[in-house]
Amino acid sequence: MKRLFNASSPLGIALTVAGVVLALSPEARKSVRQLLVKGTAAILGMADQVKNVTTGAATKATESASSMMENQNLGSENNE
Repeated sequence: MKRLFNASSPLGIALTVAGVVLALSPEARKSVRQLLVKGTAAILGMADQVKNVTTGAATKATESASSMMENQNLGSENNE
């Protein structure tokens, strides 16, 4: 079975170097932490936007269905 992150592969070397830099450099850790916080905030913001869009669409659909039902009820009352 082939190893995913072989130490002799370019990806393995890059991950090893990144790990060493993060282990030894407080500035690198600080930068990575800031990027992770900003990324998390962006993902949460997008999730809120999706939630608001879907909630708005559900509300509009409910209002539309209610108005259609009212129109049908008014139409059937007028026919009688």
